[in-house]
Amino acid sequence: MSAPILPPKHTTICSYVLARLLTGQRIKWTDLNHSHGSGRLAAQINSLKSKWEWPINSGDISVITIDGRTAIVAEYWLSSGTIAATPHRAAFVASVMAAHAARGGKHEG
Repeated sequence: MSAPILPPKHTTICSYVLARLLTGQRIKWTDLNHSHGSGRLAAQINSLKSKWEWPINSGDISVITIDGRTAIVAEYWLSSGTIAATPHRAAFVASVMAAHAARGGKHEG
């Protein structure tokens, strides 16, 4: 496996998801839905894994729905070793978050 690649375009949802993962956050689709109005986190994760070669971990967790039911959803994260070994991590995260703020929280597909 080759080294993961940082996406060059910092205004995409894919880059935003990676930036959050690179800060050590665990994210689920509801997080992306709240920040971007998108429920397509799995598609972004798939792109990060297949196109950009990121070794993203996943697992199922239980969450309580708005009407009180319990649902099982996927949660995604990067290992601390992957995060620590990522060159230019801080600059990438800062650039993506600045782009996020400049666009008022909106991103390109």
